[in-house]
Amino acid sequence: MRVLIGRMMFVSALSMPFPWRSNMAAHGWKGNLCQRSLALFVSIGVLVPCAVLSVYYLLLQTFVLRLEVVLNAVLLCFYGFELVLGMMTISVFSR
Repeated sequence: MRVLIGRMMFVSALSMPFPWRSNMAAHGWKGNLCQRSLALFVSIGVLVPCAVLSVYYLLLQTFVLRLEVVLNAVLLCFYGFELVLGMMTISVFSR
């Protein structure tokens, strides 16, 4: 029974027209609307307080476990990586 339902879903997915195919042809002039610098600036603006709170949690809190120190250091590395990628993307989008 499950095999039959799976086959029916597969066949119907192949035969149905998807709406994004027709929208690509009609609205292709808009391009990728995710390439806006404002969203990246907001993301970096939110990143700064998160990094400050992470540093507080790492250095200034009274009782911190070693595992928390390791995880926080990894978190700060990811924040730095996000900042570098965000700056590079903003420089590409602003051209």
